Amino acid sequence: MGLPSENFYETLNYKINGLDKYESDCDLICSKKKFFKRKRLCKILLRYLETPRIWSQTDDTAYDDCILLNYWMYRELSQKYTKNNFNNLVSEFGELNLVWNDLIGDISKKSYNHTCKPDFDILNQDDWEKRKELYDYCVNYETLSGTANNYNKQTCKNIYKYIKGKADLYKHFNERCASGNEKLCPKFYSKCIDYHPDNVLHQLKCHKDMKKEEDPVPASVGALSENTLPDVSPSRTLPPEGSQLKEQYFDIEYILFLLKNY
Repeated sequence: MGLPSENFYETLNYKINGLDKYESDCDLICSKKKFFKRKRLCKILLRYLETPRIWSQTDDTAYDDCILLNYWMYRELSQKYTKNNFNNLVSEFGELNLVWNDLIGDISKKSYNHTCKPDFDILNQDDWEKRKELYDYCVNYETLSGTANNYNKQTCKNIYKYIKGKADLYKHFNERCASGNEKLCPKFYSKCIDYHPDNVLHQLKCHKDMKKEEDPVPASVGALSENTLPDVSPSRTLPPEGSQLKEQYFDIEYILFLLKNY
């Protein structure tokens, strides 16, 4: 057992069984394209379209794995290019979208998932990585909260910190969606609002403990000493840049470890 989005990406990345079935089809498809030459991605796409049910944990899953697939595909392609090669990324991603549209538009492919369409608009999203992060979090939230409330206190605290760490992500999209510009606001955002840290942290069993740790009762005035006061001198040593991110990364790795060994 693991986080739903991680399970999905792991299947895309590492499940190789059955890919050989699409070798000849992808040889033909890629031979006709100038930019899109990645047979591995071609075979993964064909397998997904032909066997959509194996990707979701349940038939009535609450999330859209087609969104996950689109962002995963774009990320796979974009990793090859630098910002100076954006035009080449546009060309390759464009050809991938054409292949994808042709496949789901072929009525002879009755077994294909014809409802999962490529999202070419990802190219116009200057915050696509944040959108992917937000959707991953929304997809994973129920598993995260269930784990927090059914494991030990320390696990709950780790998940609490991880969820709280998404506050800046929500701030980013709250500001963009408030602008009224639909292009700045993800279509799935309305489904993710319920999982805002402010709305869900109080539901975790360790909430009271975490609030005590975050807001300790101040010592009495008579007990204050020089060492109690914050150091505001110019020579104060600040924590290394990125240290908070490393701690958060450790938390989610720890969570994944627990889930996979549950």
